[in-house]
This record gives sequence, structure tokens and C-alpha cells, in this order.
Amino acid sequence: MQEFRKSPKNLILATFILCFLAISAFQLPDNGFIARIKTRLESYQDYARPDKVYLHTDRAAYTNGETLWLKAYQVHAADHRPHALSRVIYIELLNSRNQAVLKQKMRVENGYGYGQFTIPDNLPSGTYILRAFNNWMRNSSDDFFFTKTIRVFNLAQTEPTNTLPLATNSTFDLQFFPEGGNLIEGLKSSIAFKAVNTAGESIPVEGTIVTAKGDTITSFKSFHAGMGAFELQPVSGQKYLASVRLTDSTAATFALGQALSSGMVLHASNTTPGTIQVRIQSNARQKGILVAQSRGTLYFSEQIDLAAKQVYDIPTATIPDGILAITLFDELGNPQAERLSFVNKQQNLRIQVNPNKKIYEPREKITLDISVTDAQGNPVSANLSMAVTDAGLPQVHQPDILSYLLLSSDLKGNIEQPSYYFSEDPKAKQALDYLLMTQGWRRFTWQDILNNNIFPEQKFEMEGGISIGGRLKNANDAAVVPNQLVILSAPGAVPPFQQQYTDQSGNFYFSDLHFNDDKEVFLQVPSTINDVAVKAEVDTTMEVGFAGTYISAIDAAQAKEFTEKSKKRIQIETMYKQEDTDTIFVEAATPGKNKKNPYTLIDAAPDHNIELDNYNEFPDMIEVLREIVPGILLQSKKGVINGLRILDIKRKLYFKENPMYFIDGIPVYSAQDVFKLDPGMVETIEVYGRPEKLARFEQLGKNGVLAIHTRTQDYYPEDAKNLFQIPMRGYLAGREFYSPVYENTQTSRKPDFRPVAYWNSRVISDANGKASVSFYNPDNITTYQIQIEGISGEGLPGIARQSYQVKLPLQSGR
Repeated sequence: MQEFRKSPKNLILATFILCFLAISAFQLPDNGFIARIKTRLESYQDYARPDKVYLHTDRAAYTNGETLWLKAYQVHAADHRPHALSRVIYIELLNSRNQAVLKQKMRVENGYGYGQFTIPDNLPSGTYILRAFNNWMRNSSDDFFFTKTIRVFNLAQTEPTNTLPLATNSTFDLQFFPEGGNLIEGLKSSIAFKAVNTAGESIPVEGTIVTAKGDTITSFKSFHAGMGAFELQPVSGQKYLASVRLTDSTAATFALGQALSSGMVLHASNTTPGTIQVRIQSNARQKGILVAQSRGTLYFSEQIDLAAKQVYDIPTATIPDGILAITLFDELGNPQAERLSFVNKQQNLRIQVNPNKKIYEPREKITLDISVTDAQGNPVSANLSMAVTDAGLPQVHQPDILSYLLLSSDLKGNIEQPSYYFSEDPKAKQALDYLLMTQGWRRFTWQDILNNNIFPEQKFEMEGGISIGGRLKNANDAAVVPNQLVILSAPGAVPPFQQQYTDQSGNFYFSDLHFNDDKEVFLQVPSTINDVAVKAEVDTTMEVGFAGTYISAIDAAQAKEFTEKSKKRIQIETMYKQEDTDTIFVEAATPGKNKKNPYTLIDAAPDHNIELDNYNEFPDMIEVLREIVPGILLQSKKGVINGLRILDIKRKLYFKENPMYFIDGIPVYSAQDVFKLDPGMVETIEVYGRPEKLARFEQLGKNGVLAIHTRTQDYYPEDAKNLFQIPMRGYLAGREFYSPVYENTQTSRKPDFRPVAYWNSRVISDANGKASVSFYNPDNITTYQIQIEGISGEGLPGIARQSYQVKLPLQSGR
């Protein structure tokens, strides 16, 4: 006999009860307790400000070397409005051992991120998890990080392999979840169940509930995805067993959990439109408080008296679509039962996509007209992303933006085919109710909300950009170096340099950097007490644990068909020697970048900008500075030039000390480093002498600034002391999807069998809710699947799916 494994839901509820028994402040049988719940919920939301991140990818199956295109949506968990309080999203690709095989960063602009990356050539065939989160989300459980499954097929392998063991049903798991949390003796309860195999995949089951003596009480059968429910009224002292059978005749017996002698039972039903009906039973206390909250906002509260009333209606008119948590407290303020329900008034965006035809020929132009409205038919301006893919690609059932924001993002664990619960299938609503009974989870605990102590510490900050931190120590005795100026130089980044002093523990932390791709940055300590050497312990990595999630095995037949088709495509393309110029990508402009000189130090023009290409050659840099650079005065001692001064433009006087020199964004402190440069290698010279501009350099600009940019942009000072060169990873560089133009279908003989016909991450419907896109079909004779996802500024998500066919001229009827 297999042992019954207690559900986490029961353990959590039991923990709640023990914690609340110790909190005397909860002993409020009147409206004071309800007011406290409301106030503390609001305070918690203001403090925690939970986020959600969603990724829309062009598809779910790739071969090595192919590009994965993606768009990120970052929203407030409370109202799903896009935001950019955090401006960095971390993206990881995890293998079946939960190891990150790829890490990337994405810049967030107004709540949206755009990018792509190449599937590494050395990845073996298998199933991988694509994960996304921002730094602020690390303050909560990683269960609320975004995850989705993708397939990778390595064509170099003779046979596609799977990184996972094959699932078996010989040993399966069956869990039971009494509605509300506990079985209570003498009270009829609905008990949900869920059955999964060794790989975590749902399996259909059926069986009977029997007593320890073998008397049959009731039967049960799974309704959807291994889930279902049955009713049971426990008898005092009686033990119950579940005798279970699978479709392959595998059988097992499980013990149900022991019923409590006293308590309260909560049953919820949402079969009546506009109302969720709650029925309460109790064999002990008769009074309590019933509350319901969604996304951290209290929408319903009422004192209950079971002697007078057992059924309570929760109106849903003002409740947003999504999960509603219904909690029953006794008169002492202890949580006795909780149930998740779902509000679905279908207030999501209505997105319509209309191809100008249903059947096309290869390389024919297609135009898609898009319209977006709200549920009442009013036009909506929305931010959308679109993928047009070969319908024959391997499919992986994943959440879309609608099912993710409203369902998956608020539940723990894997949900098979989440979009199914929003389908037109008449079974979907009942199946969703079973899902919420078996997979219930919340973003907070009532202990966190109502405890008189402070809320849990938020250790991780919202990031305004890429960050780098560390500690400064003495190189000789490893003692920390406090109150020391540290300068960060990041040529080509925005901003290109920052400065700060270490704290009493020698710590420094630079943030709000913005740059694309990998880059070398420099940490410099200009001077120390007694001029000692220092060392910097720098942390540029982010290691985030992962509890793991359900990963399904690759279907062998599907894998074989996809790899054979991909190999043929690559062979044909190779045979025609397709040139690189056919796949040119256009890099999006980096905010703050100066096109003429991408390494301008601040977001203001220098007072003097000298381009050496406009002049004849000079023998040395002293001659350059003397002849063509205005606003400076060379200094000499005993006839030898040893420095210079910059003109304070406001006072019309020269500063009394040497300026701050920058060469390729790196601060240097000696004029000799400037004089030693080869004039032929210098591209531009910038002079800053206005106080309002020098203020942006803070302490470094007190005597003016002279900035030199070389042609190679790779300057590194000789005999550099206390200068540390650090490799860092920047943002994914946003590029435009390559979409060829075939004005004439005979203009090129080169084959075009791209599996993704079109990807556009920046489709914006106008004030009239309209948008239109056009592209040319590849050569594939197939059916193409259009998927559009997006969200409005008010936080309403929406999706649209459509298809069209590509046929040869005779097939298309021409």
C-alpha cells in the first residue's frame, strides 16, 4: 500500500492557524478586524509592489544556431498596468538539471522589452525552461518568475535525445485536497484530487472510497488533466481509503487524511453569473468573518452568524477578472478555511486580425488588418507583438499573455495547457474550478499581512539599469577601505562614468548603467591614504536558485519529423550559398548615443569639439593642443610643457589646477598621458569649461574636463595603478526581424524556407484601435499560424489567433 502524501495546502493552513492563535490583536469580533484587514492589505501592496513579467516568443521549437525572438511585458501584479520602475529583466535558459546554459539581460522601456538571442550551437537536443524575472521579484518566491518550455533540436546528433527519463505510470502520485483546507467530522465536504506520473504529467484515474472495513462509500473519476472531485461526510473515528485504478490496469491504494473533530467547512460555487455563492458549515463556532480579495485588494467582507444564515453571495461586478481568494475567519480572527475561485467576466481585449485573403502563393505579399477594442466595443490603443509561424512546427502548450496574467502567474507549480481554461470547451469552467482546488496558492500569507511586526525585508532593489557592486580592500592586509572615492568608467555606456565613496565596510554599488552586448568597464581608485595599493572584489553575477518545474519529454516522432525537415532546409540553403547580406539585421538605436561620437561623456554638447580629420597631420599632441584646441592654456616649467589649464567660460578666467583628463572614457590624472598619445590615433577632442556642464562631472569636473577619443576606442593606461578592468554583460541588442521583399516572385532563385514568416514586437494600435502590417510569404507550402498578444495601458490583456494557407498557383485556384 502506498502512503497518502499530505497536500502542501493543508500544511500551510495549519501553519496559519498556529501563528494566529498567538496574535491577541486578532480577537476582534466587530468591524475593527475588517478595517484592519483592509488597511494592512493596502499597506502590504504599497510595500511589496509585486510585479509580473511575461515573455512572448516567436515559437516553441528551435534548432541550434537559430534565433529566438522575444518580447517582454512587465506589469504591476495589482492592476496589470505596464511599468518601467525596474528597467532590467533577466532571462535564463535552464536545462533539465535546472542549470542556466544561457543568461541575458533585457532593457525595459515603458514596461516593454525587445530582443533576441541565438540558440547555442553546443546545446544537446532536449527540453529547456525559458525563465524571466527582474531583481525586485527576487524578494518573493521564484515560483512567481515567468517560465515557459521550449524544445531544442541539435541536428548534429544522429538521433534526437531527451535530457529526461521516460515517464512511467507504474508509480504514480495521488493527492487529495478537501475544499477549504480540512475535513471536519460530521460535515459534508467536497474533496478534490490530482493524479500525476513520475514526470509530473497528469494521468486519468478512477476508483472508490472505502472504509477501513472495506465498505464502499462513493466512487470517483478524473474529469480533466487527472483532476476531479467527490463528496464525503466523515464519521468520527472512521478512516477512509481510496482504491485507485489507471487505464492500463495499474492499481494502488491511498489513505485520506484524518478528519478534524471540529472546525468550519467552506464551499464556493460560481455557476450563477455575477455572483459567487459561499456556503458555510460548522460543528463548533457559529460566528466569524468572511472576506474575499483579488490581487491584494479587499472586495468583500461580512460578519457571519451561522445560526441565522449559512449561504452568502459575493457580487463580482467590481472584481477584476482573475483569481479571487475567499477566506473564512472565526470570531477570534483565526483563519479556518480558504477557497480560490475565478472571476471571468471576459473583460479582456478583443483583438481581431484579418488577412486580406485566406489562400496565398509562395512569396506573395500578405496584409493583415488588426483591430483592438475593449469588451464594450470601444477602440483601444494597445501594445502588441505578433508571430506568424509554420503550423507544422512542434507545438508546446504554453500560457499566452491572457492565461498567464489572469491565472498561471498567481498559482504555484506547472499548469498543463493553461490556455485551455479560457477556451470555449463547455468542460473548461468546471476543470478550472478543480484546478483552483488542487493547485491553490497566494502571493502572500495572512501572517505576513496581519502580523503586528514589520513586513518581510525587501533585500533586492528595483534596478534603474545594469549594476555592479563590490568591496574595496587593502591589497596587503585585506583590510576594508572605507570613505574612498571609486570611479566607474564605461566607455560607450549611458552614462559613461560614475563616481562614489565606499561606505564604512568598503562597499560600493553603481547602478543605472545602459549598454548593449558585452563590454569591458573600468573601476579606478584615483588615490588612497598613504597611496597604498588596493584590490576590488567585484560581483557582477546573479545566481538565483530554481526549485524546478514540470518538463515534459520530447515526442520521438515529432522530433524526427522536425529534424528531417530542418536538415533539408539547411541543405538547400547551403547549396545555394545564401549570402550573409540576405540576413542583415538593423540594430535599434541606444538611448543617449551620439551618432557622430558615440562616446560623448555627458548628455550635453562639449563647449569645444575638435575633429582631427579636418586638419593636417601634427607631429605631437602638444602641437595639437597649442594650435587647434580653444579654451585651454598650456603650462610649462623651466621651458618644458607639463600641464594645461581650462578656461572657466562663465568667469572668463582659467582654472588654477590641471583639469580632469578622459581618454576613451577612462579618467587619467597626468597630462603626460595625453601628451604621449599619437595624434594620428586621435579622432576627437572635447573641452568642457561651463560650470553647469562641469557640475555633471561632480568632483572630477571642478577644474574643467578635457576628453580625448581615439580611433580604436581601446585605450588602456601604461603602468596603471588601482585600475581594474571588468567584463560585463549588457542588454540584448534590439534588432529588426529580417523580412525580405519580393516585389517580383522571380527576382531571386535563392530558397526561402524560414519557419517563421514574420515577427514584429512593436505593433501598436492607434487611438481608433487600428493597426496594419504587411510582409511576404516564404516558399513553404503550408498553413501559417498567426498569434497576436498584447496589453493596453489600462492593464487589459488580449490574444488573437488566425491562420491562412500558402499553396502553389494551381492549388490556389489561379
